[in-house]
Amino acid sequence: MDAMTISVSVDAAGLEQLSARLGTLAGDALRAALAAGLAEAGQYAAGEIVMRADEAGIKGRTGSLLPSISTWSQRGADGLEVFVGVPDESPAARYAYLLTDATVRIVPQGHPYLTIPIGDNLSGAGVGQQGIGDIPDDQLRFRRDVPVYVDWHGGMVFQGLTAGTISGKHYHPLFALVRSVTIKGRNVFDPAIEASHETMVATVQARVDALLAE
Repeated sequence: MDAMTISVSVDAAGLEQLSARLGTLAGDALRAALAAGLAEAGQYAAGEIVMRADEAGIKGRTGSLLPSISTWSQRGADGLEVFVGVPDESPAARYAYLLTDATVRIVPQGHPYLTIPIGDNLSGAGVGQQGIGDIPDDQLRFRRDVPVYVDWHGGMVFQGLTAGTISGKHYHPLFALVRSVTIKGRNVFDPAIEASHETMVATVQARVDALLAE
């Protein structure tokens, strides 16, 4: 994910005052204040991203993504930096593009089709309740002649290959089988960071000002 660097200002008089009061501990105290402020600022921005992602409906489809949005800081070439986003090592990192404006094409790996839950296989939150492997082979049926309304692109009728089960004389489509899927991210990351920037800077600055006022 993208990194964001924020800066704070400490005037010369303030630094001299801090050094006079804390002596050799001044540098350590200032670094500690900056680190604490950065952590708090990062948490604020992460919360803003989570809120916007939830409002955009991302949570229901990728349950692990929102809890993985976090913040961490480190010393960079230009000073202390705060990072906000999904860590690369997180299992949810593969879904992080949903927070951006990226467009991603997904193709099946080792299978001819992607299986997308539809119809009765979706919970109220739009999450698939079963995988195609959960259905016994002797109960699974494939049809091309059953139009199914799906909540894609604002709602549409899917008329391709589906898989489902039969109850009596009725066919219940549970999966749409497609060769690929193109997904566009919800573009919540950059707007959330932009909206958080002023508060983040003020949060770190407040930590420094509080130290100088001691």
